[in-house]
Amino acid sequence: MRALAIGAVAGAAFACVAAAAEAPCPPEAPGYRFLRFDESYTYLKRPECAVDEFDAIKFRSLGIGDARISFGADFRVRMETGEDLRYYPAPPETRNDVLQRYHVHVDLRLDDSLRFFGELKVAEVAGRTVPLPTDEDGLDVHQAFAEWKGADTRVRVGRQEFLFGANRRLFPRNGPNVRGSFDAARLTRQWGEWSVDLLAFKPVNIDRGAFDDSSIDAQRYWVAYATGPVPFAGFRADTYYIGFERDGGRYVQGVADERRHSIGARLFGRLGAWDHDHEVTLQSGTFGSGDIRAWALEGEVGYTVADLPMRPRVSLRYDAGSGDRDPASPTLETFNAVFPRGGVTTEVFNFSPANLLHLRVGYEQRFTQRLGVILSADGVWRTSVRDGLYGPGSNVMVAGAASRARYVGWDVDATLNWRLTRQVVIGVSAGYFRNGTFSREAGLSERQWFFAPVISVQL
Repeated sequence: MRALAIGAVAGAAFACVAAAAEAPCPPEAPGYRFLRFDESYTYLKRPECAVDEFDAIKFRSLGIGDARISFGADFRVRMETGEDLRYYPAPPETRNDVLQRYHVHVDLRLDDSLRFFGELKVAEVAGRTVPLPTDEDGLDVHQAFAEWKGADTRVRVGRQEFLFGANRRLFPRNGPNVRGSFDAARLTRQWGEWSVDLLAFKPVNIDRGAFDDSSIDAQRYWVAYATGPVPFAGFRADTYYIGFERDGGRYVQGVADERRHSIGARLFGRLGAWDHDHEVTLQSGTFGSGDIRAWALEGEVGYTVADLPMRPRVSLRYDAGSGDRDPASPTLETFNAVFPRGGVTTEVFNFSPANLLHLRVGYEQRFTQRLGVILSADGVWRTSVRDGLYGPGSNVMVAGAASRARYVGWDVDATLNWRLTRQVVIGVSAGYFRNGTFSREAGLSERQWFFAPVISVQL
């Protein structure tokens, strides 16, 4: 009887292995990921699954056990034409710039548990009299990490990218020409349906020479982030703690060493045709000899019209971040968004949620599976009329002392994306920002506009 049972188990196991080996090939090659190290090409173990002309570089067996290697690349060329793209007092100036960045990477997997990932970058700009700090970088290491992966645990150490949640707090810089990365140690643990990440990292500085980018020692971050389902209509939740120290933090209140703690929660999911994404963050800590007391409330509600062709979506987005109500007080009330994805309006009109009230009405329409458009209109106000405007890096853009007005301005913008092939995407973005009472009283020009075609290639 025991022999029969063992034989039955062995037969079942063999049948499962055979069925897995004969699993059908993907109906089409999978799309490339924003984080390229998240891609997997194990299906290319079967030569008949190769359907793309670049599949030959995506999976190469090394002939030693299960060791294999994969190569890839990202190229982006962006042309920018606009007036007053930088939000600061200056005579109107029309700019015509060309920004280029090139990335190549290699993914070496010794087996399913151990791998090494490396990526090189170079970024160039033409047309700007004074390049921005994020415009140029010589040939340098963008990512280089080792990873061990177990059944429910993963450890990754080295230079890397990461993003979490709705990208409002932790996101690698992407809109500017030089993409961001971090020197980090990351532990990921799976507990049932919940995933927990522990991180310690420093952002990587941009030094324009070759192979000279290093950690920013004046900034130190530590993070705990958990995500999983909640017992409410299929919704999910993120909860997190983000702590950091920054030497010489700069706000309208002044310059001082900053130690800040952020505790946040995010609830997101769908209810029929409605999609929801809401996030709240509370901050405490010290700024010089004073305390930090700050907050932010951000989110988006969307409605997809399923009965119309190509299922258009309309949405309302909101952002509210605290500002400092009394620069003479030692208590700092200006919110710090840490590493947000671009600005709260667009990645050109780069406002941080710090001291900002923002509303956006959006419309998304796909004409085909490869062609779509996004239209939006934004209104922007200051939360506190005693504080200024800040960029995504928490830098002071406009101090604001010359005005007690709250209204910053409004903008309209449009983005068209057309995926020509699996590898090539053409995009066109255009926007117009009309300055409000605060902007004019602060001495800024009355308007800003931009037009930016971009070609992105992924291999």
